[in-house]
Amino acid sequence: MSFPTQAECDLSKPKEHFLWALRGLSWNDHPLIVPQPILEKWSEHLVETGAVHVLALYKLADENGKIDVKDLPRQKIKYVLDPKSDDHPLNGAGQWLPVDAEEPEQDPLVHYTDAQKRKIAEGLKEEGFL
Repeated sequence: MSFPTQAECDLSKPKEHFLWALRGLSWNDHPLIVPQPILEKWSEHLVETGAVHVLALYKLADENGKIDVKDLPRQKIKYVLDPKSDDHPLNGAGQWLPVDAEEPEQDPLVHYTDAQKRKIAEGLKEEGFL
């Protein structure tokens, strides 16, 4: 079975919507070898985030080239940070949740260094709070 081309993918199927576009990716001039089932999952994920290819938009347009915004695909998921974690590329503690899920309140101490946290604790002890 060969990898499907853009013409062979059905844009109405999330697993195929971006599948063709994920083929042949490289990093530092080295090909990324990613199995097709993973690429299908990535394609589906992009569709769930609300991404849509321009050809799919053309199909939604009327004879005047207009698209009513209510006819556009909806975002289904969003990324929510872990409330006790810093936001940086190497932190995988967040999670993808339904777009209408309530986001937890971030812990304000997360962004302080250990030294800053110690200083805050010392101040609280001096004031009798700890």
